Amino acid sequence: MDISGPGMNYILAALTILLAISLAFLARMAVRWLEAKAGETDTQWDDILVAAIGTPVQVGIIIIMSYFAVTWFDILPQSLQWVHDPRYATAFWIVISAWVVSTFLHSIIHIYGRAIAEKSASDMDDRLVDLLELVIRYVIWFAAVLAILKVFEIEITPLLAGAGVAGIAVALAAQDLISNFFGGAIISVDKPFKVGDRVKIENY
Repeated sequence: MDISGPGMNYILAALTILLAISLAFLARMAVRWLEAKAGETDTQWDDILVAAIGTPVQVGIIIIMSYFAVTWFDILPQSLQWVHDPRYATAFWIVISAWVVSTFLHSIIHIYGRAIAEKSASDMDDRLVDLLELVIRYVIWFAAVLAILKVFEIEITPLLAGAGVAGIAVALAAQDLISNFFGGAIISVDKPFKVGDRVKIENY
């Protein structure tokens, strides 16, 4: 059986993808080993770093090598030739970077923010930590989406304007809620009174 030409390209591409899966498996084992070693130290920074890069590295290995497999050996049909556009590679790196950074910052806030919040008798600190964890993820991924749109030369000004209008509408609709939230946050930070104190408000 003659496997030269296009047939050989498909075989080589398949072998490259299998190699990618094998390397990702080895990376997974390496990450687990690093996690075990990080758990033996007194600091949390190494745990946070390993957790942030572990899964993205494994996913990145498979995607990158699979991409090279189908492009190097030219096995893509005509309808998928758009994959050769370098902008998609740039978008991929933006996604991976956002994934690592958001996981890293989320872990820092979760570990150190919780540690600080546990020292407070109020549960407001815990709520602030939850809010900050959520906000940091949304901000990073929103920035990543804007960066990807810019890579593909998609005008983002209307999107930003729309987001601003939507933000104003939400703020106006929930101004009492927002006011109460920040009022509670200020009370939580300043701690003018503690649990058990009697607070008199007007005639109450």
